[in-house]
Amino acid sequence: MKEKNKKIALVAAIVFGLLMVLSPFAAMFYGFNDQTSKRSFGKYRFTRQSYGYEANINGKTENFIYFPGDIESINVSSEALSLIKGKQYMIMTSDPADPLNQSIAYMEYNSDKVLKDLNKTKMGFAYVNETATRTKITCENASAGMPVIYVRKANESAIRAEGNCLFIEARQQDEILADFERVFYIMIGVMEK
Repeated sequence: MKEKNKKIALVAAIVFGLLMVLSPFAAMFYGFNDQTSKRSFGKYRFTRQSYGYEANINGKTENFIYFPGDIESINVSSEALSLIKGKQYMIMTSDPADPLNQSIAYMEYNSDKVLKDLNKTKMGFAYVNETATRTKITCENASAGMPVIYVRKANESAIRAEGNCLFIEARQQDEILADFERVFYIMIGVMEK
C-alpha cells in the first residue's frame, strides 16, 4: 500500500513539475497571441500594433493611432460633414508656434501619405502667418471648392464648421489627434458620419 502511494506521489510530482517548467514556454509561444488585437469596423479589419492600428484600405496598408470605433462618439456636426465629404482639394492650416505643433506635424505627414496612397482628396498645408517655408492661409481664404481645416489648441475640444472653414480644436496632444483622426476616417470613407 505504501509502495502504491509513493508511486502516485511520484507521478503527481512529475506532472506538477512538468507543468511548472512548460507553462512559461507555452505562454511565450502561445499566450501572447492576443485575439483581441484584430478588430473590425465596417468592411475594414484593423490590427493592433505598438504605435496604434494598421488597416488595409483599398489595397494599401495604412497606419492610424485610433481604432474608428473608439473615437466614433466624437461629435462631428452635419455642417462639418458637408465640408469634408467628397472634396477634391482641402488646405490644412495651423500656427507654427501652436503648443500642439508636434501632433499637427504628425497629422500632416500621415494624412499626406494616406491621401496620396488612396488617391483621394488632395491636401495642401499652410500656416496662419507667412513663413519662409509655407504660404499664409486662414479661414478667410476658404471656399466651397477648397475648404480650410484650421487645427489649433483651444480651451475646449471641438470639431466645428464656420462657413467653409473646419476647426479642429483641442486642449492637448491626444485630443487633437483623436479629433483629427475622426475627421480623417470620414474623408477616406472608413466612417460615414
